[in-house]
Amino acid sequence: MSSYIPLEREALLNTGLWNNYASDHCGWVGISCNSAGFISEINLTHHGKKGDLSKFNFSCFAKLESLYLRSNHLTGTIPPQIGALSTLTVLNLGTNNLTGGIPPEIGNLKNLTVLHLDTNNLMGPIPSILGQLTNLEELSLYTNQLTGMLPQQLGNLKNLKYFDAYDNSLTGHIPSTFGHLSNCLTTLDLSNNNITGTIPQELTQLTQLLYLNLSSNLLSGKIPFTIGGLFNLETLDLSNNRIGGHIPTELRNCSSLNTLALNNNAINGTIPSQLGDRPFLLYLNLSHNNLSGILPISLNMINHLDVSYNNLSGENPTTMPCQVANKFFAGNRDLHSSSSCREREALLNTGWWNNTLLEHSEWDGISCNSPGFISKINLIHHGIKGDLSKFNFSCFAKLESLDLGGNYLTGTIPPQIGALSTLTALNLGTNNLTGAILPKIGNLRNLTVLSLYSNNLTGPIPSTLGQLTNLEELFLYSNQLTGMLPQQLGNLKNLKYFDAYDNSFNGSIPSTFGLLTNLEDLRLHSNQLTGAIPPEIGNLRNLTTLFLDNNNLTGPIPSTLGQLTNLEDLRLYRNQLTGMLLPQELGNLRNLNAFYAYDNSFNGPIPSSFGHLSKYGEIPTTMQCKFVEETLAGNKDLHNSSSCREGRTSNHLKGVIRFIEIFLPIATISILIVCVLLFLRKYKEKRARPKTISTKNEDVFSIWNYDGKIVYEDLIEATEDFNIKFCIGTGGYGSVYRAQLPNGEVFALKKLHSREWEEPIFVKSFKNEIHVLSEVRHRNIIKLYGFCLHNKIMFLVYEYIERGSLFCVLCNDDEATELDWRKRVNVIKGVAHALSYLHHNCTPSIVHRDISSNNILLNSQFEAFVADFGTARLLHCDSSNNTAVQGTFGYIAPELAYTMLVTEKCDVYSFGVVTLEILLGRHPSKLLPFLSSPPLPSKSQFPSSDQEIMLIDLLDQRLSSPNDQTVVQDILLISTVAFACLRSNPKSRPTMQCVCQKFLARRMLFKSRSLQEISISQLQNQEI
Repeated sequence: MSSYIPLEREALLNTGLWNNYASDHCGWVGISCNSAGFISEINLTHHGKKGDLSKFNFSCFAKLESLYLRSNHLTGTIPPQIGALSTLTVLNLGTNNLTGGIPPEIGNLKNLTVLHLDTNNLMGPIPSILGQLTNLEELSLYTNQLTGMLPQQLGNLKNLKYFDAYDNSLTGHIPSTFGHLSNCLTTLDLSNNNITGTIPQELTQLTQLLYLNLSSNLLSGKIPFTIGGLFNLETLDLSNNRIGGHIPTELRNCSSLNTLALNNNAINGTIPSQLGDRPFLLYLNLSHNNLSGILPISLNMINHLDVSYNNLSGENPTTMPCQVANKFFAGNRDLHSSSSCREREALLNTGWWNNTLLEHSEWDGISCNSPGFISKINLIHHGIKGDLSKFNFSCFAKLESLDLGGNYLTGTIPPQIGALSTLTALNLGTNNLTGAILPKIGNLRNLTVLSLYSNNLTGPIPSTLGQLTNLEELFLYSNQLTGMLPQQLGNLKNLKYFDAYDNSFNGSIPSTFGLLTNLEDLRLHSNQLTGAIPPEIGNLRNLTTLFLDNNNLTGPIPSTLGQLTNLEDLRLYRNQLTGMLLPQELGNLRNLNAFYAYDNSFNGPIPSSFGHLSKYGEIPTTMQCKFVEETLAGNKDLHNSSSCREGRTSNHLKGVIRFIEIFLPIATISILIVCVLLFLRKYKEKRARPKTISTKNEDVFSIWNYDGKIVYEDLIEATEDFNIKFCIGTGGYGSVYRAQLPNGEVFALKKLHSREWEEPIFVKSFKNEIHVLSEVRHRNIIKLYGFCLHNKIMFLVYEYIERGSLFCVLCNDDEATELDWRKRVNVIKGVAHALSYLHHNCTPSIVHRDISSNNILLNSQFEAFVADFGTARLLHCDSSNNTAVQGTFGYIAPELAYTMLVTEKCDVYSFGVVTLEILLGRHPSKLLPFLSSPPLPSKSQFPSSDQEIMLIDLLDQRLSSPNDQTVVQDILLISTVAFACLRSNPKSRPTMQCVCQKFLARRMLFKSRSLQEISISQLQNQEI
């Protein structure tokens, strides 16, 4: 036997596959020898070898067990000597260029377990002698040119696990003997041949089968119902045959099935709903058959479903992408797209979207719920155009929010809108819509917000709106609506905001409005309403805003309005209201900020209770007459109460009497004491102070509610003649000192820098101005107690505020954290009310000129106080420098760079800067340059990197994100107002009065969106 060893070496060299002449061939590449030195394995897989296999003298390899020559470039035929390899267990000649037939001698290799001859150019039939290879486990003959019938003898291969003979030209029937391979066969692939006949029922006995592919043959007949016995089957492909009959319901027993392809056959009947119950079925292709009936909803969880080109009907129940569904459901005349795909088609038909490559769930302004239906459409201020009637609303079965406000939409509101049964918010405001408000809107029973304002809508309000019992906000203002206000609106028990002003409504205000007990804002002004104000309005205890002005209302003001204790703004002017008296009960409205009733026909005296109509406390007696005159002007028969007409005279008489009764009995003693005190004080003053240079102007010192001379001395002593150690701040106009009097009271003294007091004209103007400022009384404005022009010392005496400036608080992390979102909102509102008071409630109006975080002070409760109001005005009231720009850098309005005209709008701009500073926790210096010149900066200039700046990313990161929805809405409204205040054109900025009105109305913005979704650009584009 040892003589075979040199022969093995020589046989290897003769093949030309090795060029190694080392004496020990066992060390050559791909050669393995056993302990006796015989070659046991040749493995040249993927070695790129070329040559004729017929040169391989297989008879020399007596002990060869494995021969791997796969994936090379071998040519020629398989030599018959290969049958001499009696010990061979593995023969792999696949993926070469071998030709000829399969030699019958291979049937002699009785130990063979693996035979791979695939991917060559072999021809002829499969030798029946292969049926003798009873140890064979793998037989791969695919991708050749084999012909003839499958041998019956292959049924003897009881150990066969894999049989792949696809991609040949085999003919005839599938042998029924294949049913004998039931013990081991897991893979049977005979696809892409010319096999005819039916599927033998014996194949369904192969219970170990995992993969069965008979596709692309000429099979006919029916699918055996016994196929349900293939419990382990994972893939069944019978596509591209001539199979008919029904889909067996027994397929439901194939519990492991994940791929089923029956396409391109002649299968008829319905699709068994049980197919959708297969937990692992991922791929189902039933296309190009004759299936009919409704597509079972149970198929909606299959990832890949193709039922195209059948006769199916009904609706596609799946949630697959619409572009895919359009392909895989085509050719079924009565099979409709899914609701989701119909939604996509409806969107495309509007022409508002162009990017059709993406799924519509990724389009701008579209949000979908988890099943894939559109839940929100938000295209507010997107500049879209077109006829709204082309919008097929009936396609959006799950739509919850539709916001198309602020665009250029035309046409009428289509009646299909009544089909949106799940809609909770509808905004079509600020467009060019015409026609009437359709009664079908009353079908939207889940609606909480309905906004149709600022259009050209005509006709009456349909009474069916009274069916919207969940409605909280109804905005119909600025249209051309007519008719009477429906009584049925009184059914809207959850309504909070109803704005229907600037229309042409007539008739009376329905008494049923008294049932709207949750109403906070009612605006019916600028209509043609007649009749009396219904007393039932007094039931609306939550009402904060009531605008009935510019109508034709008659009769008296009902006394029940005095029950509206939360009312902040009441406007009744320009009506035909009458009555002998204004109701005394209006004096109960302690929260009233604004009350206008001019241009009516009231008569009689004004009740003294009007002196209490101030949100910030009782109006001083000297101001009451002025208040009522401005508020009630135009009522020719209405006159001031006796307290206003006679108050000053009676006060004077009482003072004289009291003087006589008290002063005279002690006059002698008092004169003596005063003389002594004056002598001692004069002596002390001469010793304690250096001699001063007198001026030609009189010294002036005045402190309201105090003895001026005594307080002056106390103030000077309290600051040790303005010693630097008492200085608590320095600004452009002076330094501020803390002065604590002997009685414990603390004041802030602002010592002014100006040296103009020697000019008589300045002293006169200064005194005139200070008296104007002395009448300023507002809870959010620091109190000015007095002033001094004395011995070249000019200072103002202010209320002392504990915490100091807002700027310092924001710079201190501890205090900034304590200044939470609710407190910050209140600070902003307080500053707004203060500026509105200065601009609109003072005569003449006062422009602050230097609103900044340094000039806003906070007390111990973090309440805001505007300081330094009028300081610039005082110092420059008659100065030649009145054209100089006053203010703090970073807060000055941009127009002051090219004009010296200082207006209230300069304060408005500064307010916008301070508002952002409070929200951001820092001065918005990086943001300001971009707010007046779009486009907005990318977030690369800010902490995040997305393209658009989100509000949440700008808010002060030292505070956690606000969770309270009331605070969130306040922040959104305040941010929107701030951006409006920062507009570059002063005329486009709101007035501070308008700002306060917006804060009081507390209009809900972006109601259906979270704070994390709101961008700066959206806030800029939002109407206020």
